[in-house]
Amino acid sequence: MNSRSQTLQDSLKDAIKSVLKQQKKTYDDLAEELEISVPTVKRILTKEEMGLSRLLQICDYLKISLTELEKIANHNKNTATNRFTEKQEEFLAKNPNYLTFLLMMYSDLSPEEIMKQTKIDDKSLKLYLLRLEKLDLITYRNGKYALPFELFPNLIPYGKIHEANFNNIIESGANFFKRYNRQRILAKNTERDKGSTMGLTMLTLSRESYLEWFDKIKKLYQELQDTSIVEEKMPKLKNKKTVVIMSCHGVIESDDPEVEFLQNSFGVVKNIT
Repeated sequence: MNSRSQTLQDSLKDAIKSVLKQQKKTYDDLAEELEISVPTVKRILTKEEMGLSRLLQICDYLKISLTELEKIANHNKNTATNRFTEKQEEFLAKNPNYLTFLLMMYSDLSPEEIMKQTKIDDKSLKLYLLRLEKLDLITYRNGKYALPFELFPNLIPYGKIHEANFNNIIESGANFFKRYNRQRILAKNTERDKGSTMGLTMLTLSRESYLEWFDKIKKLYQELQDTSIVEEKMPKLKNKKTVVIMSCHGVIESDDPEVEFLQNSFGVVKNIT
């Protein structure tokens, strides 16, 4: 097997492991389905070459197609290197309408669907596509436009988009959750509210302990994102919802004036008459 084929095999095996984990299935379960031993399963998913018939057999057990498995594999492969260039970020930061257009494409909307949804004219659509293609943010091949990554690229830390849009994200998210909370109060549906939470927490602890906790949180978020990628590629899965997560974390000095400001979020204790 050449190196390229080996890389593809490894990516597919990693994708299988991701789906097994998401579906809460074990090597024992897979071994029973394939009528082989657990050590053999481990060899198949590590160093042993996996034939097409075996691969299709595993896909059938996991109830996903080979195409869906390849998409999951591509997602896993691109996660680490999926990032805008400085030139791309600078353009998108100055032109947020192009950033929104690109976001819509990464939401699986075709250019024609975006045109219909946003009510832009044909000339504007062509300009959006031409400029995004010129910046290598989209590609045109086989008669249609395609995206270079499975997922929307990561932002450059402290880059232009971060600088231009951070406040907008906070304000938009806060306004959304204000409306959302109002709907929750009116609906009074505790069953539907499961998993919905809002709160402000301030703790005093060492920076080392905080960073240890934060690292665990990042891993949990990544697990949730990986689960989303898997489930998104499973059309037979019912009851899919859109989950909105707004997360802000910060560390400040204990004597920072912002501490008192946050402590008074619910109101200020003052003299009364």
